This record gives sequence, structure tokens and C-alpha cells, in this order.
Amino acid sequence: MRTRTLPVCLLILGLGHGQSEAQSVNPPDRKQIVASRVSAGAVRIDGRLDEEIWLTAIPATDFTQSEPDEGVAPTDPLEVRFVFDDDALIVGARMSSADPASIQAPMSRRDEGIDQAEHILVSLDTYLDRRTAYTFGVTAAGVRFDHFHASDNRSSRDRSFDPVWEARVATDAGGWTAELRIPFQQLRFNANGEQVFGLNIYRAIPSRNEQVYWSLVRRTDRVWASRFGELRGIGGLTPSRRIELLPYTAGSSRLGGEVDDDDPFAGSDTQARVGGDVKVGVGPNLTVEATVNPDFGQVEADPAEVNLSAFETFFSER
Repeated sequence: MRTRTLPVCLLILGLGHGQSEAQSVNPPDRKQIVASRVSAGAVRIDGRLDEEIWLTAIPATDFTQSEPDEGVAPTDPLEVRFVFDDDALIVGARMSSADPASIQAPMSRRDEGIDQAEHILVSLDTYLDRRTAYTFGVTAAGVRFDHFHASDNRSSRDRSFDPVWEARVATDAGGWTAELRIPFQQLRFNANGEQVFGLNIYRAIPSRNEQVYWSLVRRTDRVWASRFGELRGIGGLTPSRRIELLPYTAGSSRLGGEVDDDDPFAGSDTQARVGGDVKVGVGPNLTVEATVNPDFGQVEADPAEVNLSAFETFFSER
């Protein structure tokens, strides 16, 4: 009898442990915001929140400082609204400022110079796994930046993530506004009836060294997606079928010194090659990559270098 009841006891303990983990990962007090559906083309991405939908969409307004005074309300108010259509998630944000002349907005290249510019970012945990996140942001000068968090660590950023999306900004007497349009084709998510994305919003004001969060990430925390709130109300979406095909053609010709009066093509050798690379999405979180007849001429090799010094030369691994 004891040998029969032992596995049952272990199973019960395992279930209890799993429930305690789920409660620690998904606390009941997470913030929530609801996105509103709009028709295609209802929002023109120009940085100006002059469409009627921005007056009726529910705003996120309860922000908290992490720097310099952790836990207190921000110096200037911030309102962020979310709407969506069949193709994209659209974000409308108003960043108020008591002194618009102090807004730092230097121009820079994409993904660069954001530490010196006032900016806002929106992070999305589309799988709701509390580990990974996509981040989209724009500065007060309209410079876009984006990266991917592959782990629950805000310092772990993959800046090679360069999706196709839009952002525009505008300034007025009360501060500045921004509109972000993020196509669903650039995101990966599960095929659910209603999508629930993890969400966080961040504003940086370098003139006051002020950092503001919607869902607070404390200054001593190294985590990221596990602190997010939730974006709800998005439904009727179908994950995109990701197919990428990169074909190539290559030819070569070799000439020799042989001469044949009866064959004008003697001494020449021509060849042609055809191939390509293909990427196919299998499900929302798996991609298969394949190569047909690889073009080894594209393989990167060590550069030629003449070393006239007394020190060894070290090449990076290819």
C-alpha cells in the first residue's frame, strides 16, 4: 500500500510547488491597460494626437519615478494610449513639460545617442513568458531605437534587432507628443483568441536625471520583463507566416594558354552556380533555416596583414 501511495504524494507536492511559482511570477496586483480597436487608416502617424480616437482611448497615467526619488510621482505628467487595427499596434503618448525649452533633443543615428536625449520607450512581452521583451522607443528629436531582451535582464539587449516600424514626434507649448506604429508582422506571439502582452513604459528626462516607469523597476533590480504590467483588449490576430528567401547566382570563367585552331573555345572553362538561403517560420517560436548549394565565395576569411612589429597578431574567429 505504501508503494502505491508514494507517487501520488509526490505528484501533489509537485502541483503545490508549481502553483506557488505561478503566484510569485504572476502577482495579482499587476497594472493593466486596455487597447482600443480602430479601423485601418484611422490614425495618421504624424506625431500629433489630433485624431478623435486619442480622446476616447483609455490612457495610462499612473507613473512612478525610479530616479532620482524612487517611488514618488513624476515631476511632469505623462499619458500613453494604445489602439490597434488588423495590421499594427499604435501608441500615442503625450510627454508634458513645465519648461519645454529645457527638453534635450539632439539628433543622432538610429539606436545611438539616446542617453543625452529625452525619450520614451515601450516594451512588449508578447509571449507573456515574463522573460523576453521587444523594446521600441523614440527621442524628442524623432530618433528611433529598438532592441530585444532575450532574458529577464534589462542590461541584456540585442541591438541588432531592427524591425520595420514607424515613429513621429511633435512639440508644442506643453511639451512633446509621439506616435508609434508597430506592425504585428514584426512581432512574434501565440495564436490566442485574445492577446495579453506584458507591457512597460519608460520615460527618461536627462535634464533632470529623472527616470519614470509605468510598472516600476527599482534602481537595484536587474530584472526586466518579470516586472511588466499587462496590455489587454487585443484580439482577432493571426501570427504572420514568416518566409524569407534569398537566392543567388554566380559564374566563373578560367582562361588557359592552350591554342587549338579547330576549337576557338579551347583553354577556357566557364561555370555557373545557382542556390539560395531560406528561412521558414514553423509555429510562433521556431524558425527553420536551410541552404541549397551554399555559395562559399561569401564566406568571410581572415584579412591579409603584414606584421612588421615584434608583437603577435591575433585574428578574430571566423
